Amino acid sequence: MAVQQAAKLTPIPEFPSLARRATGEYNGMAYSFGTHMGGPGPFVPEINALAESVQHNAQEAVDAAEGSGNAQEAAEAARDGAVEAREGAEDARDASALSAANASGSAGAASGSASAASGSAMAAAGSAAAASGSAGAANTAKTGAEAARDAAQGYRDQAEVFATQQLKGSSSTSVTPGAGAKSFVIEASRSFVVGMYVVATSTSDPNTRMSGYVTSYNMGTGALSLSVDAFAGSTEKADWVIGVAAPGGSTSSVLVYVPVTGTTQAAAPGARYGLQNAAKTTVTLQASPVNGDVVAVICDNLRRDNVVARNGQLIMGLAEDLIIDNPYFPIMLQYQSPFGWRFIS
Repeated sequence: MAVQQAAKLTPIPEFPSLARRATGEYNGMAYSFGTHMGGPGPFVPEINALAESVQHNAQEAVDAAEGSGNAQEAAEAARDGAVEAREGAEDARDASALSAANASGSAGAASGSASAASGSAMAAAGSAAAASGSAGAANTAKTGAEAARDAAQGYRDQAEVFATQQLKGSSSTSVTPGAGAKSFVIEASRSFVVGMYVVATSTSDPNTRMSGYVTSYNMGTGALSLSVDAFAGSTEKADWVIGVAAPGGSTSSVLVYVPVTGTTQAAAPGARYGLQNAAKTTVTLQASPVNGDVVAVICDNLRRDNVVARNGQLIMGLAEDLIIDNPYFPIMLQYQSPFGWRFIS
């Protein structure tokens, strides 16, 4: 195994200030931030990967430190042996000096041996000092790596708490599924903000659900208000779990189908109107829609002159009613101030 390069984190999107509302950027930026930090986003798996790589490198440092410690012990043993050899060689040198007159050649050889042994001892002592320095450096690296690992694990734990708790809530408020304004009481001090898109699902019946934009949230009381633009089910429930969702991802499958047999129809959010009268039919949008309202129209009569009346609001940026000249193209519109009604399908 070897030291790994630390994992990289995808830049965290900027959380918008309230001033962004005036430019129309607030909702999109808040949604990007929430999905980046939440369950489907990259932040949690990336911070976990970073913690794992730091932990791996810390273990490598520990192993290196242990190996250096063994080398130090061996070098110190060699140093002690070399010192003993030097002392013995010096004794031999002194003895040979006393008998230099009779054995000058032997004394010279003994002196040379003593000098060589002394040099070996000094070299062994130097190796021991180097090994000791390497062990100290490895221990320092190990300590630093362990501190970095602990810090990364702390950041990971904080991210998991944020993703799994701050953008999730539960409510025992009795609510009947439907389009428009809905109110819940959830836990206080959550991180929901105006403009986030969320889904509320019954724990006893997951097929009963509502989704829409947050219109208000009180962090002190936990009061949460939604503008529901899509729902499924019709039974009142009081066992809701609420979390961040992607807007429009399953809207068409949960809009309620409403057959229109007359030639006029006042629209309500969350409905999918099927025009069945053989004559030209007009669907009039609501005069005071709220952000996130969705209305769909299907030309079951196959006429090319059915009308969606704008009722004072813009449609695709134009102050004009919409004439559906292609009966095979279902129309789905979503309202978002200040742009008015826009196609989402």
